[in-house]
Amino acid sequence: MSSSTTGLRQNVKRAGIFSLDITAFAVMSNNYHIVLYIDSNTGKTWFDTEVIHLVRAF
Repeated sequence: MSSSTTGLRQNVKRAGIFSLDITAFAVMSNNYHIVLYIDSNTGKTWFDTEVIHLVRAF
């Protein structure tokens, strides 16, 4: 597995933590590109304690 693919997989996991949706991605031979959608409505419903927990899990 290339380092680009490994990095992409890690970012996919992180996206769920931070209320992001990955709408598109491209894996090249030495890098990758990700298009993100920020779900601000979900983020607005979080309490401060939830945000602290999510950041510590990261």
